[in-house]
Amino acid sequence: SGINAEYGLKLIANAANHGIVSKDIEELEIWESIWLLRFNPSKCKVVHVNLNSNPNIIYSLDGIDLGASAQEKDLGVITHNSLLWNEQIKACISKANQTI
Repeated sequence: SGINAEYGLKLIANAANHGIVSKDIEELEIWESIWLLRFNPSKCKVVHVNLNSNPNIIYSLDGIDLGASAQEKDLGVITHNSLLWNEQIKACISKANQTI
């Protein structure tokens, strides 16, 4: 199996399809061995979206369980497990107030 050239955000709407995420993680592990570069599992987080009774499956990378987080910031955007933008808006307001 090779590395899929199609990367991006994937919506897993049914918890029964969690194998898709596991397969993607396996492809990352293959990428690591090809390029002799390692991801740092302690810096990798899983945000379980709390819709449709998510079972919060534990994923692992290189045999290390990935930590779960209620929210994460990526490229300056805060994504919360409720998919609400409250924290992002608070951060933007706070930053704007600091410049005033």
